[in-house]
Amino acid sequence: MNQMDVAHRLGCSRAFVSQLERGLKAPGPKLLDRLSIALGLPVRESVQLSEMAALSRGSIPIPSSMPLSVRRKIFHLCRVDRAPSTEDWTKLEDCLAALLTDSNDAA
Repeated sequence: MNQMDVAHRLGCSRAFVSQLERGLKAPGPKLLDRLSIALGLPVRESVQLSEMAALSRGSIPIPSSMPLSVRRKIFHLCRVDRAPSTEDWTKLEDCLAALLTDSNDAA
């Protein structure tokens, strides 16, 4: 599949697809959904694509219903000037697991 094929499936220009590939444009959530369908991505890869796009935009959606203590830990761990490494994600997962365990024990 080439850029023209992807552009046709997305309903946009080949130039726009090229800009997406080069990181000059960041796709929004709706375009990501269409892109996942156009590329035939499995759900897991579609979720990973959405997460990486959020990171590239410098934002990670965090539900407001999440406890403030958890949000503070996430914000602290995510204050970086580069893409998170595997070690960063492992720390975040460990921290969240510990916080969830603590909150389940309290309930």
